[in-house]
Amino acid sequence: MTTFAFDVEATFNAGSTSVDFHGSYKAGGHFSLSATLEDLRWSHLYDIHLALRGHTLNSLDLDVSINAATIAVSSDTGLTVTLREMRIGDLVSLDASANFSVDDLLIRGSLSKPIQFEGLALQNATLQVRLSSTASDRSSDVNLSGEMTFLDSFALAVSVQLYRNSSCGGASAISPPLEWTAFASMPKDATLTLADLD
Repeated sequence: MTTFAFDVEATFNAGSTSVDFHGSYKAGGHFSLSATLEDLRWSHLYDIHLALRGHTLNSLDLDVSINAATIAVSSDTGLTVTLREMRIGDLVSLDASANFSVDDLLIRGSLSKPIQFEGLALQNATLQVRLSSTASDRSSDVNLSGEMTFLDSFALAVSVQLYRNSSCGGASAISPPLEWTAFASMPKDATLTLADLD
């Protein structure tokens, strides 16, 4: 039985973005290619989404930075995109995954430590950035999800929406402060009495 394998190099061009892939191809159709984009800019992700899904992405009001991206394509797992050091203010996700759909670009990454919002402590937090496309009627947004303990015994699922207050005047109008709104839900089987609130 004759088998063969060889190295593969390929270049993906989308708009002003060019990505050089390196990998291998083996007999039977198995292939694996990967590339790294250093000094990643949002324009790179916009170009890739347009090339893959045919729709442009709407902009985001918040300043979210990403250090680099690793893009892998294989016959086993398809397309996977891992983003390194996604940062918004003091919130940092070291590794986040990106999913390119027709409706949006969805990026999710875990945070390594609890997050404090004044009196709110968010455990097991995940940072999510959604950039909606022109095919969707949703707006782009940034959210945190996690858990909060209420009255020392009730575990609440919490979602925190992050946004800028553009109505602030003065010098802060150049870079409005980061604000947030939290939403929480209790488990369906949880019971809360007045005695618990004493």
